[in-house]
Amino acid sequence: MRRTVFRGVLRQLPRMPGDCDQKLHNAMRGKHFPLKGKATRDRTYYLNKTIKAPIQFVFDWCTDFREDDHKLTDSKFRRTMYSRGGEKVVYVDEETVDGEVRRSKSEVILFPTDRWVLHSVGDELDEEGEYQLEEVDGKTTALKMVFEVSHKLTPIPSRAKWEKDGHEFWDKLIVALEKEYRAKKKNKNLKRCSQ
Repeated sequence: MRRTVFRGVLRQLPRMPGDCDQKLHNAMRGKHFPLKGKATRDRTYYLNKTIKAPIQFVFDWCTDFREDDHKLTDSKFRRTMYSRGGEKVVYVDEETVDGEVRRSKSEVILFPTDRWVLHSVGDELDEEGEYQLEEVDGKTTALKMVFEVSHKLTPIPSRAKWEKDGHEFWDKLIVALEKEYRAKKKNKNLKRCSQ
C-alpha cells in the first residue's frame, strides 16, 4: 500500500519534549529554551526533486543523519546526535547568527522504505515536514516534500526566498547522494569484472 503525502499525519505524531530522553532535555536548558516569543506567521511550503538513484538507496541515504551533514551543503550549523534507534532519530542543530546562538531540536520518525516525518522546534522557527519518495522507473526517484513552518523571527523570508534556499540546500544534498550512488555502482561493477 503506497502512502501519500498528507498534512493530517503531522498532528498525529508524539510531541516533543515529553518523549525525548533526559540527555536531550539537559542539553536544551539555557537562555534559548523555552523558546522566545510565539510564532509570528505560519506558512506551508512545497518542494519536489528528482533523484537519479533507486528508491531504497535514496531512503537509506536521506535518513542516515550524521553530525557532519553540514559539510554536504556548506552550512554553518553544527549537529549533535542524541538518539538513533529503530524508526526514530533525535538531534540538535546549532548555528551562530550575528553573534547569537540559535538552536533547534528535531525528531524524525521513519516509515521505511519510502517516507519520513520531521518535527523541529527552534529559536528561529518551528517546522513540521513530510518527505515522500516515489519510484519513477527503477533508476530514478521522486522526492515530494511538504513543510508547515511557523516563523518566529523577523524579518520573515518571502515564500520565494524560502523556497529558493530550500531548493539550493536540496540540490547540494542530491549532488552528494548521486555521486555516492555512482561510486557504489561503479565499485559493484568493478567487483563483478574481477571475478
